[in-house]
Amino acid sequence: MSDLKHTKPPKIKANRRQRQKRDGIAWRKLFHVALRYTVLVSIGGMLLVGGIVAVEMVATAQCFRVQDVLVSNNQRVDEETIIACSGMTEEQNIFAIDLAAVGAKIEEHPWIAVAQVTRHFPHEVKINVKERQPLAIINLGYLYYVDAGGEVFKVLDQDDVLDYPVITGIDRDFLLNNPHEAEQMIASAIRLVRALVQRDVFTLDDVSEFRVSGERGVELYTLVGGVPIKMGHDGYDEKLDRLERVFDRLRTRLTGLRSIDLNVADRVIVKVAKSSGQVNS
Repeated sequence: MSDLKHTKPPKIKANRRQRQKRDGIAWRKLFHVALRYTVLVSIGGMLLVGGIVAVEMVATAQCFRVQDVLVSNNQRVDEETIIACSGMTEEQNIFAIDLAAVGAKIEEHPWIAVAQVTRHFPHEVKINVKERQPLAIINLGYLYYVDAGGEVFKVLDQDDVLDYPVITGIDRDFLLNNPHEAEQMIASAIRLVRALVQRDVFTLDDVSEFRVSGERGVELYTLVGGVPIKMGHDGYDEKLDRLERVFDRLRTRLTGLRSIDLNVADRVIVKVAKSSGQVNS
């Protein structure tokens, strides 16, 4: 009997009570975590819905309709034409306007290089444009303007000015079938045009035509006498320096010259109509 009195309860019972206690605590923590998560999700959902409703209200509010469109930095293209190109109307809400898309529409106009569109609270839209500046005309079957970047951007119409140097040697089919080579050839001619703008002795006014070739580079044709001046592919500033040192002596003889070649280093090779000769720079 004494053995029975001092016998300890089986350990398994205590282990069961402790495990049950731990299990109860785990379920309680899980419940609180789930409750907090549910509350946060609910609050987030309400905020999201509220935000969507608020944005929708702003985007449809009558007080934010477009009332004023201001155009700046335009000279060639009038304000009405630019606004028409934008596609915007007075019924639109300024917050519903896709500014990038509006700018892209305006840039489809041949004279507009860049259009920056911004909205201003509560009902004003501003359009700032950068117009293209023609630097030359290229003959591709039709006459087109070329800008300082060498981009062919507009076919000439009857109201356009023709007083620009003319680039020849490329036709429309060549441009379409060999765009990269054609771009390089046009870029060479434009570099030479820009170099001549800075000159005082032999200037852009002395040139009637820039003929480009993938093999020969650029040849200038003088306004007086139509004398070809072989300029090649590069080194135009140094070649023009050599030409200017002798050009005053050649100016009165242009009608009797056959060609001027600047592609030989340190030389200006001048060919006359009936014989050959050279003038050293």
